Amino acid sequence: MRMAALIPEAIVFVTALLVLLLGVLLEEKQKTYLSFLAAVGIVFAIAVEILLKNASFPLYNNILLIDPLSVFFKVFFLVVALFIIVISYQLVEDPDYVGEYFALILFSTLGMMVISSCGELITMYVGLGLVSLPLYALVTRSPVIASANEDSYKGKEAGIKYIILGMLSTAVLLYGLTILYGLTGTLVVEEIYHNLTGPITHPALILSFAFVLMGFGFKIGMVPFHTWVPDTYEGAPTQISAFLSVASKAAGFVLLLRIFVGALMGSRVYWIPMVEILAILTMFLGNLAALSQDNIKRLLAYSSIAHGGYALVGIAVLSEMGISGTLFYLITYGCASLCAFTVVIVVFNAIGSNEIKDYAGLYKKAPGLAIALTVSLLSLAGIPVFAGFAGKFYVFASAAYGKLYTLLVFALLNGAISLYYYLRVIKEMYTSEPSSEEAISVSPVFKVVLWIESIIVLLIGVYPWIFIRITEDVAKSFLAGF
Repeated sequence: MRMAALIPEAIVFVTALLVLLLGVLLEEKQKTYLSFLAAVGIVFAIAVEILLKNASFPLYNNILLIDPLSVFFKVFFLVVALFIIVISYQLVEDPDYVGEYFALILFSTLGMMVISSCGELITMYVGLGLVSLPLYALVTRSPVIASANEDSYKGKEAGIKYIILGMLSTAVLLYGLTILYGLTGTLVVEEIYHNLTGPITHPALILSFAFVLMGFGFKIGMVPFHTWVPDTYEGAPTQISAFLSVASKAAGFVLLLRIFVGALMGSRVYWIPMVEILAILTMFLGNLAALSQDNIKRLLAYSSIAHGGYALVGIAVLSEMGISGTLFYLITYGCASLCAFTVVIVVFNAIGSNEIKDYAGLYKKAPGLAIALTVSLLSLAGIPVFAGFAGKFYVFASAAYGKLYTLLVFALLNGAISLYYYLRVIKEMYTSEPSSEEAISVSPVFKVVLWIESIIVLLIGVYPWIFIRITEDVAKSFLAGF
């Protein structure tokens, strides 16, 4: 019966293979059904995963861990992948690339599901590779996707930067894990925790913490490992930028939780100060750099960096409330970010520009798009009634309860700074005159997706305790063994 816990992964894997195979065999007109097949596979995987919400047991001698934390992140990744697949339906121009495109998204999602359950370092490393390799291809192959046709050079440049820096960060991570293995004599997360509970002060231990944090920092866009984020987000297809911003970032956080909290809890006195300092630097750089951006994708990229810093606050607190706050913040940020990127896709396909100045008068040309983008930006800014306010309030409250007052003050200050660049875009949409009076048409698929995303952002903001209870249960279960 325990093997049934791997059914969601099996569904995603088989679906990816079918999509890839049918993409080769089917005729051009029939390939439009591949997105439907990919979406159906994701829905079935979500349904099975939800049935496992109370499961808690190891597999293969602790190589994989089936617990509420893994189920939470798997559902998160699958839901994000579902949205990306749906909005990609009309965006892939090259019929020979349709099957490959959706298969790559599914394989990357499968890798994220694997690292959600990783209880052993080699499994984690393999899962990380399965996440990254498809993303490298998706970013680099951007010229064949409608939402990235503005500059094929930027897409290739973004892909090369992402690949090179990704390989370097992976090498650094592997070196850190090697040192950790040499100090503990084991690759299993639970055994590492038990072997490091004593007063170990070996200098190599701190070095391993730094290297591992550097490797994971690349995934979440943490300063100073963020340099790939703005160029990659700008050059990649917008839906892939959204996938990187939400799913890939969350994958980095689940790795941080599994390794630093799950394995290195006993040595927290060494690495928590590192996380605090990096959280502050990440918030400041992301917000300050966003102030001067004229391209909305680059603005959202730097915003993504800053939000990674907010989420790190919960890990620095290292309490049940802190971990729950990080999980809840990932939900609120993910919903608002997906909504914002969806609007960017529609606007670019209509006017051919991602410049903020070209959003002038958007409310007059497409009121629905302007409202959806307003909802998402106000949520990202942390304005009350929207999901982002509940997320920030919960994370900041966890810092207050954890008596991390310096971190709390800097987080509040950064929240105030971010208001400027979010409100700047909103001002442009409502108060500036459009360069053209031509209305922007929105396809039925995007209308439905935007309605769903906007309503979710509002519902989480009005009824946050529904999701907070879920994250509290997950955090309580995860910390029960420490």
